[in-house]
Amino acid sequence: MKKLLFVLLFVPLVSCSSDDDSSSGDFFENHQNKIWKYTITDTYTFNDTSVTTTWDVYIGFPNRTFNYAAFEDDGNYFCETLFIGAKNNYYDQELDNVFGEGAEVNFTTEIIVNKANELQIETITSSLDGSKVYPTIFKFIVNGDNITYTFDDDGYTDTFNGEIYNGNLDINFNNCTEYIGIY
Repeated sequence: MKKLLFVLLFVPLVSCSSDDDSSSGDFFENHQNKIWKYTITDTYTFNDTSVTTTWDVYIGFPNRTFNYAAFEDDGNYFCETLFIGAKNNYYDQELDNVFGEGAEVNFTTEIIVNKANELQIETITSSLDGSKVYPTIFKFIVNGDNITYTFDDDGYTDTFNGEIYNGNLDINFNNCTEYIGIY
């Protein structure tokens, strides 16, 4: 009788488990067909006048990478895909202020956390001699229909909160420009 009572007490504990078998432990598999939207607000001073602009940004994760898209002030659509991998002896004029004019860098971008609802991608940029090293982390946390995206560029951090985009705007991530993830 004691064994039967023990089994009857144990069965409800096992059957009430909160594990969700409908999702995998892979962020990309769970979220590849979703698009989120968040709004950026930027305030700056122009000719002693405070100017505030806002625009919507759309993000998604097709093809096991991070994509984002937006519409520029003139209405033109642009899209970028984060490069995953390594490049050596890379030059970009945008990096002159950090590494010196005309300096080439090495960088590696890799996925460092891939869980069901969390993704972290890290880019390490370094001078060719290794004397300057700059990390950048892209972190995404999904909670239901919401996503929190944190961008940490060597201590400069921005956090954006978005929600599932259900509009009729065609946001495909085709023909995106490759984004290196270093600025």
